[in-house]
Amino acid sequence: MNPAVFREYDIRGLAEIDFDKQFALLLGKVHGTMIAETGGTRATVGRDCRATSDTYAEAVIAGLASAGLHVYDLGVCPSPLLYFSLFHLDVDGGIEITASHNPSPYNGFKICLGKDTLYGERIQEIRQKMERGEFRERPGGHVERYEILPPYHQHLLADVPKLARPLKIVVDAGSGVGGPTMTTGGDVLVDASKDGGVWWFPQAGSYSPTSGHQGKALADAIRARGFGVDELGRGIPVTSTMLSSYRMVIRVGNCTKYSNAELAAYDELVARNVTVILLTDHMAGGCSTTDPLALRYGGITFAGSEKGTITDFAPHAITSRVDSLFFNAGATVVSFDSRKVEILGYLGADRKPVMGVINGFAARIFFLGDVNGIEQVTLPFVDNLINWAFGN
Repeated sequence: MNPAVFREYDIRGLAEIDFDKQFALLLGKVHGTMIAETGGTRATVGRDCRATSDTYAEAVIAGLASAGLHVYDLGVCPSPLLYFSLFHLDVDGGIEITASHNPSPYNGFKICLGKDTLYGERIQEIRQKMERGEFRERPGGHVERYEILPPYHQHLLADVPKLARPLKIVVDAGSGVGGPTMTTGGDVLVDASKDGGVWWFPQAGSYSPTSGHQGKALADAIRARGFGVDELGRGIPVTSTMLSSYRMVIRVGNCTKYSNAELAAYDELVARNVTVILLTDHMAGGCSTTDPLALRYGGITFAGSEKGTITDFAPHAITSRVDSLFFNAGATVVSFDSRKVEILGYLGADRKPVMGVINGFAARIFFLGDVNGIEQVTLPFVDNLINWAFGN
């Protein structure tokens, strides 16, 4: 073990020469033991985009987990996001795999205990423990992928004043990991913060757009058409600053409740030249109220739970060439403000209204009483909806 890599503020040296995967595994075990000995149970790990960072991160995570810790894998992210995760997730330590500004042959490790970054004698203490093989393995370790960018974006945007108009900004990140942090706003936000289980299922606890979930096919289909899509995790509060960054917001939910601040954020949104898609779910299973946004903007009351196929469509750009749309455990419209609402689709022989547009606002507003059908990316319906949403 080369003692020279244990520097004042981090561990840093030539990758695969000064250290390797086994070094990273031992570091994870030692630091995991240090966290556990302070009473800690959780840690986060991030990494830069160097060729060896994935391998070292995998080893560090395994080492931390072997000490009995719950480890959140943040994926590729700059060091500030690792530091942010300490407070956002309220964990007990973390490690960022990076060599900072050093050339690509280098790599390294920035180490946190509690909310503090270790330096000086504490770095040397880690060296001594690694040299002595001083660690303790414990059962119960667990690894979980966590998408840190959405809450980080929200945290940053909370300090940004409302813009008079959307801005398009070009950022040259120089092939660095700062690039992915720039992809906030601009195109589409899926507000699944109150999804009721129809967007993020089967995920729970933490939410990852890259992992399997019920809404992933639709989000990926929109991305494939050239639009950036952010997906908001369940439980994250909606703010006006957040919504103002997007050209289209897809709200997924049913009889959920909104705070006054969240309602005000949506009021500001519909007063702008954007598109709002209100995807509602069934009103069974404990729902005592209707979709509050559909009621607020269109006087729409949803009820019940219906299953079938929509085949009865009114002429519109959204319904052009659409023969059918699957409708699975969705709610139907029982009342609406006819001065604002244009019904575009009916379910069954008794023609229960299930979809349409709400007029009278600067924003284009579309509503549908079901989420499951559109998540199947039915064509040409989805293409029509995207074209209508972006004014094509």
